[in-house]
Amino acid sequence: MHLAGSYSSVSDTISLFVDGDLVETVSVTGDVFAASGPVVVGRSQAAGSPGRFWTGAVDDVLTFPGVVDETKVRQFKDGS
Repeated sequence: MHLAGSYSSVSDTISLFVDGDLVETVSVTGDVFAASGPVVVGRSQAAGSPGRFWTGAVDDVLTFPGVVDETKVRQFKDGS
């Protein structure tokens, strides 16, 4: 399964893509937290402590310094 998410600070929205298709876009309301520190995949963090570790496999993680749209997500999914 291919999952992708994109956050736009311009439109205050978060979009979720599953297998290259846009599933949902929602508006962000309230304060958006300012993340600090490294990106970590496969677990959560609460009150400074790691937890809720993912028991499955995570493969081919990519991050981008900007908003990705459906066309770009499909390119990543298809490997082009």
